[in-house]
Amino acid sequence: MKSFAWRVCRNIIPMKVNLCHRQVIDDNTCEACGSSKETSGHIFWECEAACEVWVQSGISFKAHGVKYNEFVDLVWNLIFFQHVKNDVLEMLFMIAWNMWHNRNVVRHGSSLQSTTLVVQKAQVLLDEF
Repeated sequence: MKSFAWRVCRNIIPMKVNLCHRQVIDDNTCEACGSSKETSGHIFWECEAACEVWVQSGISFKAHGVKYNEFVDLVWNLIFFQHVKNDVLEMLFMIAWNMWHNRNVVRHGSSLQSTTLVVQKAQVLLDEF
């Protein structure tokens, strides 16, 4: 989890924008919504699928309607402006990891998990941690 958190905050996870930049793929469009580039800010905040997960999570953000270009921008906002506690950040990263995992298993042929299941799995993983 720490590795994922570090990688997503450094913007080095293999998102479509990064893969296009490295000329691995040609299309950088988000597969979930098909309306925007697949950046960390889009995957974990702007995409309709991400919005549904955050609503389901019950985490209160004071930044609805705000655009974050990268996931780390959201994290910085939560730490320095909203002064959230570590338990909220831990849940944020667990949910983000489950969103990323869900995206990857769908890409490899499995079925999409519901937003409720993504949040529930994040809570179970956090409890185990």
